[in-house]
Amino acid sequence: MNNKTLEKTLFEKIKKLGIIDALKEKPYLKIENPPFLPLSIEKLYENRIVLAHYFEMNGDLVPDPDMEVEIDEKNEKAKALTFQNMYIYQSVEDNPDQKLQTDLNLFLLEWLKNIENQKYKIKK
Repeated sequence: MNNKTLEKTLFEKIKKLGIIDALKEKPYLKIENPPFLPLSIEKLYENRIVLAHYFEMNGDLVPDPDMEVEIDEKNEKAKALTFQNMYIYQSVEDNPDQKLQTDLNLFLLEWLKNIENQKYKIKK
């Protein structure tokens, strides 16, 4: 799948999960879905959101994973901008390598599929 098709697919998944509409109502959501980790969703800017799971270790919240995603509603596209967990931080803005962009987009797609399959629901 090329990045253009992947960006359309990512947008469709994010929209289907209700994230875009929910962030129009309020800039931050936390979805509880035991036994899974809570999912935090935050609107950073008009076109940028953060999706994250956090676990606690030694009293600190640790992201695993945490991703910034650019949302282009007009063109119905989304793409991963950053990825971080307790071991690594990667940014396509710091490293405009096309392979990194593809890798982050593919990871985001799998993560969104997991979120959907694990039945996370945004309460209206």
